[in-house]
Amino acid sequence: MNSKNKNFFFLLFIPFLLIAVGFFINPFAPFNLDDENIYITGGDIIKNFRFESFDGFACSEGGTTTEYGDRLKLESGSVWKASKDDVDLQYAHQVEETVYLYYKVSMSNKINIYTNVKLDQASEKPLRASTEEFLAGKYAHYGLFGDFFYGWESNLKWTHYDFGDIRHHNYQNNYFSGDIVMSFDIASSPLPEIFQDAEGKDVIKEFDYIAISSVFVGTQSVGKLSNDMPTIVGLTPAEYDTSRNTVSGGETEGTTNGFDYKWNPDPQLKVSSTPSNTFDSGIQPQSSGSSLNPTTKSGSPIWDARDKESSMTNCKFTYNLGSISPLVSEYSATLTYYEQTLHTQDTMIALLPLVIEPRVVLDKNIAMSETRPVALHVTNRYVQTELKVVFNVWTSYKLEALESDNYDDLENPEEYYDEIIWNTIVDGFGGGEVYTEGIVSWVIFQILMIVGIIILVVVVLYLLIKKGIPKLIKKIF
Repeated sequence: MNSKNKNFFFLLFIPFLLIAVGFFINPFAPFNLDDENIYITGGDIIKNFRFESFDGFACSEGGTTTEYGDRLKLESGSVWKASKDDVDLQYAHQVEETVYLYYKVSMSNKINIYTNVKLDQASEKPLRASTEEFLAGKYAHYGLFGDFFYGWESNLKWTHYDFGDIRHHNYQNNYFSGDIVMSFDIASSPLPEIFQDAEGKDVIKEFDYIAISSVFVGTQSVGKLSNDMPTIVGLTPAEYDTSRNTVSGGETEGTTNGFDYKWNPDPQLKVSSTPSNTFDSGIQPQSSGSSLNPTTKSGSPIWDARDKESSMTNCKFTYNLGSISPLVSEYSATLTYYEQTLHTQDTMIALLPLVIEPRVVLDKNIAMSETRPVALHVTNRYVQTELKVVFNVWTSYKLEALESDNYDDLENPEEYYDEIIWNTIVDGFGGGEVYTEGIVSWVIFQILMIVGIIILVVVVLYLLIKKGIPKLIKKIF
């Protein structure tokens, strides 16, 4: 059988001889079942893949941008693959000893687009705990004439956080939207120039032209990098300082002049398991199946390799990311307690003998409630997108794909999670500050005032008895 008839015979069986599995391309010619196979990988066609820019800002080799740094990450798989049915013969045409073959060869890769926002980047304010005081107990004692003698105050102290306006802050800093521009080089002549067939004869390649047919979005998945929840520990002391719990006599710190009065603010701290405030802009990737508008790196249009008989040497395309952001959750706790106020005032019970006793003039017990942030949590998100690149290949070789299991698929990105235990602590109500007024003893002052009043009354009575009453009698009679 001569070479021409031999080529024609195998041309009839070309549709049955094409096998496309894995991501390798195998060319050989003329078409003889005994020929030795020649393999080239996807990496021999697509080279130097890289992320050029995001939202107009240049990308580094590590997939970060000059504008957003590590808060937004881009990464790609290490290889380009051709699946089982991705080598498709469009038609074959024989002219004398040459068979002209036109293929569409599809190759795919995956990219990850994900947020990598850390806790301190999600908070408008520094992550520092602060302590706030709330008045829980107040005692004041007043003199016989309403003048303040002494008293004390005691506070509850609550340790919590202030993260600022997380919605505005994260919308300004951790909301990502824009075009991702990617590019790669195309090997100018990926098929071997010459090889030997099974009979030891040299087979010389007559031509091969390769160019981009299309680039589009394949399958996609979106989600959260982690479902971890923050650990929040809320603490309140079991007992308070006993100097504030029971009244005692005397004018010393924490006393209430012997009144049977129990001080108990009864603080209760409730930490909510549901976020009290969130920032969530969602995820909006480019639609599956949509074109990524490929061009050359210079921006000129792509062409059909068969018509132009010229190969493309590079390609650039654009993926439009509608939006992606982390889910930022702020958790709050509510402190409930009683604000207790007790006022006493000296009261004269008897004049002779002089008896002065304190009496309660004000007794208030008001239920109070305060809510503050106690924890912040960041859940980063990802988009995993399959990129499909379809080549037009115009050659004199027969192409096949060879199965291989040596390459791992691109995994979902890994989560960065801040292992922080958030403590929210309520303490206090003991050790309140005593405050006093005056430079002399108010008790002595009160006694002197009363003695002075008694003396004044005695003098007035004496004058009335000795002089006033006799004069009055004379006038009458």
